[in-house]
Amino acid sequence: MNTFRLLLASLLIAALPAAQSVHAQCTADLNLNANLAASASAEADVYMSIELQTVTVDLDWSANGFGPYPSDVLMYVYAPDGSCAVWGGWNVDADAACTDLGTDLGGLWPDDWNSGTAGNYTATIDVSAAGLVGAGDWTVSIVNAYTSSSGANYNFDLTFDGPCGGDCPD
Repeated sequence: MNTFRLLLASLLIAALPAAQSVHAQCTADLNLNANLAASASAEADVYMSIELQTVTVDLDWSANGFGPYPSDVLMYVYAPDGSCAVWGGWNVDADAACTDLGTDLGGLWPDDWNSGTAGNYTATIDVSAAGLVGAGDWTVSIVNAYTSSSGANYNFDLTFDGPCGGDCPD
């Protein structure tokens, strides 16, 4: 019986270091506003120390005329080391150096983003396949990726989520 207890205690003690190495979940928020003509871009930075898993996108969108859709926006996320992921867009080619999560013809955006109706659009994008991780300034770049666009207004509230990579951002 004592041997069993010693074995059980040894197993529990051996498991403790593994449990202590688990990283907390971190989130960071970023607001990016832009009024973009066809093929124009805008960017903003946020400090994070994270292994990026998801980006939750809350977009308040309106067109400057007839033709553009919220799904026309091409979105890039650049880690501090320069690695990146891209999704969305219509007929502007994405940077081939970035991990393409779904571009062209609306790409990875939900189907309800294929609308010319002004309003609020939301989506949570799984970016884990891109393997973006790092501590420092992360850059988000958006492109009005419809070459015939009459222009559009973008008001993005972005939430980044994933395991912390060191100190969590405030």
